[in-house]
Parts: sequence; C-alpha cells; structure tokens
Amino acid sequence: MNTPNTPDPSRKSYRLRRLWVSVAGLLAIVVAVVAVSLSAAGSSSALNKPSPSTPVTAAKSPAIKPAPEPAPSPAPTPKPAPTPAPKPQPSPANAVVAAINTFETKYGPAVGTWKITLVQKSTVDPDYVMFKIGPAPGNEATVQGGYGFVHRVDASWTVIGFGTLDVGCAPAGPTTPVVPTAVLDGFGVPCSS
Repeated sequence: MNTPNTPDPSRKSYRLRRLWVSVAGLLAIVVAVVAVSLSAAGSSSALNKPSPSTPVTAAKSPAIKPAPEPAPSPAPTPKPAPTPAPKPQPSPANAVVAAINTFETKYGPAVGTWKITLVQKSTVDPDYVMFKIGPAPGNEATVQGGYGFVHRVDASWTVIGFGTLDVGCAPAGPTTPVVPTAVLDGFGVPCSS
C-alpha cells in the first residue's frame, strides 16, 4: 500500500518511461531533420541556388553555405612534339686525324716515332686540310718532318699527298695541280715549277 508521502513505484516508472519515449522521439526528429537537411544540401546543387523568381534574404539563407563552384580551368596548352636529337656524326677533325694516322702508319716511319704538329682547314675550300708531321721526342735524328693534304669527297677524308717539297703542286709540265692553286696560295704553299 502506498501512503501519500511514499512514491508509487509504478507511477515513477511510468514517468521515466514517458520521459525516455519523449527524449527518444525528439532525438529521432532531430536526427531526421539534420539528415534531410544534409541530404538536400549535398545531393543537388540546384537546391543550393536560389531560383530566379525567389528573392534571397538574410533570414532565409541556410546555416551551411554551399562551397563556391570552382573556376573553369584553362584549356591545356598543347606542347610541341620533341624534336629527335640528331644522330652523332664523327667529328671532321677526328676523321681528318684518322686519315692522317692511317696514311702515315702505312707509308711513313714507324708508329711512335712521329707526331702530328699541325692540322689546318683551308679558308678557301673547307674540303681541304693541310697537316704537318714532325719527329716524336727522341727521334729527331731518324725522322724527317714533312707536310701533306687531306681532301674530303662526300663524307670521306683521304690523304692526297705528303712530302717535303711541292706537295699538292702539279707535276713537271702543263698539268692541273693535285690541290687547287687558290687553296695552295691560301695555305702559303709555293710551287717551284
């Protein structure tokens, strides 16, 4: 039996249950409202934009502002196709020295007893090069120096004459010189005949 000052246990539990149901109901409503708001804000950008006929006022602005739309990126500038690097060609100087070494090894003194002392391209015709050979150190008494010419035909360099006097000049008589007279003059090489 319950007295007026003693709380009725069934009545207290009834109140607690009602309180819990009310709190749970309010919580469910709050969660539903937040979910609908977030869903509407994120699902369509059209919902975030006011319609042209609806004026926007500060009282109606949403609590969550939509992110600004990104500016359109500029169209990429096309890059020109890379130009392939040219194939390395042997250096003309290397080709000239190789031609001199081949000639001197075949027709000259023993390898190692001579050295190239000059390689000079013609200023009159770049297809002609004059070179000079001298004795290597320690071979001065056994090797005599000389000069010669290398000529380029197409892409190939070849020694066309070597000696100590009148190299590249016309042989005795009225014939054309091996090296053009203007080229010989440009190198300062006199012909005795």
